[in-house]
Amino acid sequence: MASSSHSWTEALAAHPVFDPVTSTVSSAQADVPIELATPRSSAKSPFPASPGLSPIGSPSGSGSGLPSWTRSASHRGPSQAAAVTPDASRQGHRQRMAIIRDSELLVAVGNQLRLTSLSEIKSHASSSRPPSPCKRSSYKTLTSDLLTFEIDVLVPSPNGRLLAVVGESQLVVLVLPRLGWASRVSADIPCRAVPVGAYHHGPQGSARIARAIWHPWGDNQSTMLVLTADAILREYDLSRDHQDPVQTLDFSSATLTPSKNRRGRPDGRFSGEEPEAYIAVSLALGAHDAQDWSPLTLYCLMQNGDIYAVAPYLPQRAQIPLRYLADLSAHVTAQMRTAETPQKRATMQAQSSYVRSLEKQSQATSVSTLSSTRDEPTVQLHPPEDLPRRHMTRQGPFLLQPEPLELSVHSEDSSIDCFACDFLFARHSLAAPKQTAHPVSLGVFVIVFTDGKIDVCIETEPIQASWSIPQDTDLPALTVYETIKVETVPVKGNHSIASLTRDPLYDDTIYVQHSLGAHCLVLGTWIRPLMLAMAGEASEVAKTIRQDTPTDVVCILRTSASSAHEMELDALLLINDVYLGYSLLMMTRALQCVALELSIRLAAEMGYADELPPLTDGTHEPGAYISLVAKPTFRPPELLSAARGLPSSTRMIVPPSQKGRDLQITPETLQFLGKAVEQLRREIRDLVAAANVVQARLELQMRELSRQLSKLEQARQRMLPSTTRSANAEERLSRCAKVQADIMERADRMLQRLMDHHQPMISTYERQWFQELDRLEREISIDGTGSGRSLVDRVAKLETQVAVVRSQLTHVDGRQKQSEYLAEDQKREIYSQLATNSEILDQVQLKASKLADSECAHIHLMVTRPHALTLPDLQQEDLVVVSLCLLAFVILLWRRSTAPRTTPAADTIDGHDAIVRQLYNDRVTIARLRVYPIKSCRGFDVEREWPFTEQGLEYDRNWMIVDLEKNKQLSARDDRGIKLVRVMPLIVPDAQSPFGGELKITFLDAADAESFSVPLRPTDETLAQWNILEGFDLWGDSCEGVIVQSLAQMTDLNAKSPSELLSAFVGRPVKLVMKTAKLRRMAADIPLDPNSLEYPGGGVVRYPDFAPFLICSTASIADSEAHVHAHAAKGSEWAAPQSKRLLVERFRPNVIVQGVSVPWGEDHWLESTIGDQGRFYTPLRCPRCMFPNVDVESGIRDKQMPNNAMRKYRIVEAASKGTYCFGMYMIPARAAGILRLGDEVKVTRAKWNPEYQKE
Repeated sequence: MASSSHSWTEALAAHPVFDPVTSTVSSAQADVPIELATPRSSAKSPFPASPGLSPIGSPSGSGSGLPSWTRSASHRGPSQAAAVTPDASRQGHRQRMAIIRDSELLVAVGNQLRLTSLSEIKSHASSSRPPSPCKRSSYKTLTSDLLTFEIDVLVPSPNGRLLAVVGESQLVVLVLPRLGWASRVSADIPCRAVPVGAYHHGPQGSARIARAIWHPWGDNQSTMLVLTADAILREYDLSRDHQDPVQTLDFSSATLTPSKNRRGRPDGRFSGEEPEAYIAVSLALGAHDAQDWSPLTLYCLMQNGDIYAVAPYLPQRAQIPLRYLADLSAHVTAQMRTAETPQKRATMQAQSSYVRSLEKQSQATSVSTLSSTRDEPTVQLHPPEDLPRRHMTRQGPFLLQPEPLELSVHSEDSSIDCFACDFLFARHSLAAPKQTAHPVSLGVFVIVFTDGKIDVCIETEPIQASWSIPQDTDLPALTVYETIKVETVPVKGNHSIASLTRDPLYDDTIYVQHSLGAHCLVLGTWIRPLMLAMAGEASEVAKTIRQDTPTDVVCILRTSASSAHEMELDALLLINDVYLGYSLLMMTRALQCVALELSIRLAAEMGYADELPPLTDGTHEPGAYISLVAKPTFRPPELLSAARGLPSSTRMIVPPSQKGRDLQITPETLQFLGKAVEQLRREIRDLVAAANVVQARLELQMRELSRQLSKLEQARQRMLPSTTRSANAEERLSRCAKVQADIMERADRMLQRLMDHHQPMISTYERQWFQELDRLEREISIDGTGSGRSLVDRVAKLETQVAVVRSQLTHVDGRQKQSEYLAEDQKREIYSQLATNSEILDQVQLKASKLADSECAHIHLMVTRPHALTLPDLQQEDLVVVSLCLLAFVILLWRRSTAPRTTPAADTIDGHDAIVRQLYNDRVTIARLRVYPIKSCRGFDVEREWPFTEQGLEYDRNWMIVDLEKNKQLSARDDRGIKLVRVMPLIVPDAQSPFGGELKITFLDAADAESFSVPLRPTDETLAQWNILEGFDLWGDSCEGVIVQSLAQMTDLNAKSPSELLSAFVGRPVKLVMKTAKLRRMAADIPLDPNSLEYPGGGVVRYPDFAPFLICSTASIADSEAHVHAHAAKGSEWAAPQSKRLLVERFRPNVIVQGVSVPWGEDHWLESTIGDQGRFYTPLRCPRCMFPNVDVESGIRDKQMPNNAMRKYRIVEAASKGTYCFGMYMIPARAAGILRLGDEVKVTRAKWNPEYQKE
């Protein structure tokens, strides 16, 4: 495998894709020696900074000690006349002359673009066939008439379809060829290309392009951000217009005003002494996997080292992940809770408005499907335009604390420039540790300067979205963790650009590309311990920082030449491919290619081994066995773990021009060879020492393994006798149990003999007792004659009669039309009859008691008689017991129903009126329970029982339909929503469903209308994906609700939403919303002390009008129907009593009770108990609107009835403003419970209302 890898990198280095364009360059300039070395750098930690920080390596030049080997370019292919020769005068520009797209390598040579396949190169190099010289046809040239300038940077789009070709001040975007380009016969591949912003990025007089990047959230991934040296950022949407920018920002202005298609600079500028403060050199985006404002943040680096931030910045046409919108909304909500100052609260309010505007856009747009480039649902958005005009404010410059060290040895030479040239922002995250419930994140800035200085800074606080910054606001700050110095070539009058590249596999690794080669920075040595400390106490963070752990700095490539221009690297690429492996590819200005195979890190190298718990906590005393390897924990030698996947041996790349030639021995050559041999010997000694340490540890572990095996054998030998003893103990226990059973049997026989000896015959009294028991048994048991005189026959007959009477009572109660008043003489006659019959009932009860005593005696007979009863006798006795118990129960119930109830104490009665007293004695029970899932739609009756909460019956008015034109509830009391009474919701529970079931909605009068179902209890994940409708009106309250999606819509994006189906049914735009968990509407205008409730906050509701429950009685319903018939006009449908029924569904009560002795008796209830569910309060009557005039069966509204008839005698509340009242608002004292049909309602407190029945 090693030879294959070596051959493939050699084949890549000698590939014709790296042939120069021309051969006019002298051999002295084209031959560049390259040294690959990885000496351990002496990077010092300046936290606190140390002035003794030494640079890495030694200065290069003629005295570098390197041999003057050269690499001639004469073996390269012929030049092309149309090619542009690289200009050495353009030194100091950022260079990225090669990129990798999947397994393809694209190299820029002058103004040429060459494309080759790395997979083919490795396949040919790994084959057993002898290597053949590569030909010109092994790569293709991408041609375009627009490529007339020298290429500086290549920037591929995130999806790999587009390529931005950047020159000094020009920008062209090419469409890259698809797969199959290698099969083309022609060596040239014409490509479609468009110039970007030709007005702003022209060949002459235009500002230099500092950075061009693709925005990952741009629509179709065709949004490009171009930053020029004059600090102007332009956004181009290439799918719409490639000439004019859609947004423009000026980083040199304090107030950033996004504009469309702006030409030229604004007049406003900052004034400063340093001209470098106005020159932009680089641009960076925030972390797109964060949950705060970082994905919407832009960072700009100025030439003097200042960093500015802008947030929020959103592309004009963006594809935002839906997950991020939910995370951002939660972040803003959490920040609003912690806002203390008015200024911060105003900022949080502006952020909340911004997020709500984005959420409204997401509700109006459809969710895109998953694609190969985006593995999560996204939604298309644009910068909010419905907000008041706000200008984004530039935040910065960032304060670096403490001040970074000045490590340049040329700081006193004014002709040597030292400017910032590139920076990188990375957000490192750590999953939620055990000691905290939230993940830990750490933002890191890495800034590189032209003199080789690198500042590593930590983000103190994440950037927040801001539109205005007062003058007294502190500037954002960065904590300088470390300053690193790498060796570069000083250039007078100009500067050498260094650039940063992030490792695609390890986010803590950064590569620095500069004039003398490349270095690798491994930040993981201190980032992970610092994040673990951040998850704990604040003292742990300070302790970790004081440990002063430096960054691992490794020199991976060093070049040397007489000209600094020839030393610079044009490209540093990282390959992370399944076939190609994990490799590093570098290319110099002289088109020399160096490829390195990198190794994958082990878990111990990444620092995970440090997080393992210790073997012991140190609080227990050492045991009898002490391991040889328990303490201290073994750590591999530094030599084996310091490189972190990078090669550890020095390599020399010999130029092809020197292959086959004799080596010329010179003093410089000997000096270099001597240093190389000495370094190799030193590394060999270190390697042998490290191997000895590992070998010693291995021998110790082998001894420990042998020792543990011997101890295990000793333990096994010691356990063998215990196993034998255990088996013997089981046999002994079995024998003991058997002996114990024999002893118990002997004891029983002995006891029986003693009893026989003491009293061998029964006495005379016992014989008489047994005879009496036999007689009772004959009277109770079935005699077999069919006379029906036995108690068993009589009880059976009584059961049959009770069943018949009960069925008749139920039938009579169902046919009862209305309750009537009884005169006083009628009441007295009834009371006298009850008193007369009570004596008869007392006699029946006495006989039942005697029968019960006889039954007890019979049971005693069964226990004490010496002979055993047969199975038929036992069954007959059981039947008698059951029959007698049933008879006693019926008698007790009858007695209880006829006996007068005890009136509560006088201090519990607020009035002494006879009717109020009668309310305490009424036997009231729940007759019906009704639930209305959707407000103003039909409801259904509960079969047996139904749970309730402090907000009412479960699912009652949990959904509502909002009229978008009125921005309020859609009610069936007017013509706009009268069709809602024909919408039938039905709750279908399903324990297997993740939603607990479904709410099925059908349309009764529309056969062509499509029914649908929505989740009954959506999960938190489902609710997070649904949009929220805010600000609609419900009886003066500003409410909100979740816009419901159907079950079909959750699996099929083309399915119609519930709002669309309901809009089509009612004929106007509506939204079906469900109550959110945070919506807490208070029960309005209820005269009730909140302290009397068992839950805090007072009465709350979902979407009802005022209170959780509405209760009424059957007597009130019957009385209302009688008055409606009496006041109906002659000839109308209400005139005949049997032609029109006043259904209780018109008044939409939740609890309908029966047994109230007088109509409207519930008007005087103040407090009652229902079953075992605690107290319920009825503090207020319910005023009625025109809704009861709507016939729920036909959906037609009567213009007069029952409203006119009810208004003539039911305007009993002054606060009802001329409307009649029906039913009582009811609030539970408990937070949860269950109501059942037949539950008894006991009135515990009542008060007479003198305004009752005002005619």
